[in-house]
Amino acid sequence: MKVFIYTGNVKREGSFLQYTVSQISQEILQILGEEIAISTYPNGKYGKIDYCDGCALCFYGEVCHLDDDVEAIKKELENSDIVIFASPVYSHAVSGSFKSFIDRITHWAHYFNLAGKIGITITVCNSNGYEDVQKYLASTMMSLGCYVTNEIVLKTAIHSKPIVNSVVRGEIRKLKRIIDQNKILIDDLQEEAFQNYKDLHLASAGIPFEKVIWIETGLMESKTYKDYFKKKSRIFK
Repeated sequence: MKVFIYTGNVKREGSFLQYTVSQISQEILQILGEEIAISTYPNGKYGKIDYCDGCALCFYGEVCHLDDDVEAIKKELENSDIVIFASPVYSHAVSGSFKSFIDRITHWAHYFNLAGKIGITITVCNSNGYEDVQKYLASTMMSLGCYVTNEIVLKTAIHSKPIVNSVVRGEIRKLKRIIDQNKILIDDLQEEAFQNYKDLHLASAGIPFEKVIWIETGLMESKTYKDYFKKKSRIFK
């Protein structure tokens, strides 16, 4: 099983978010009880992410012209089973570095490129503003195709490290129960988006490149998004 973690953390070493990510990595290794590879980005090898300039090449199947590390990071993300998006709260929003990354993969939302993967969100704030960020992280993951099982919110003003440890441990135990029970709960908005895109392509009203993906991946022949998610998942059988 492969775990992909992306953090919108500018202050990496010694930050509250970095500590939380470290703890969730440890609990995943201890509780899920499988051979697990965990990769965290940005890192020393892959960390250069330029701002999207709106060229829209990605929406038509072309490789982005920007010369950075996004394509390498995308490959790791596509090859994962569990995806964790973690961001601090900056004025009721995700950090700029996190938003830059999401802007570079937003075309995936048109064909649920992360279908079959579990999604976990981590929102860290001082005391408030987390609601908007929590909602953004979860909705973004769902639009990309993830099944969001855990939404973790931690506040630096009131959560000590022992509390963080306890919260994280409880969340990963919850995740293990979901996996063990083979429990898939697809959000109604995902099903609605799936049907809207499907109708669009059946009418040949969308982008031709995306219609090809819908046909080649089996999205078009799937009756529901849940059916497609189950076919793509390496976790749920």
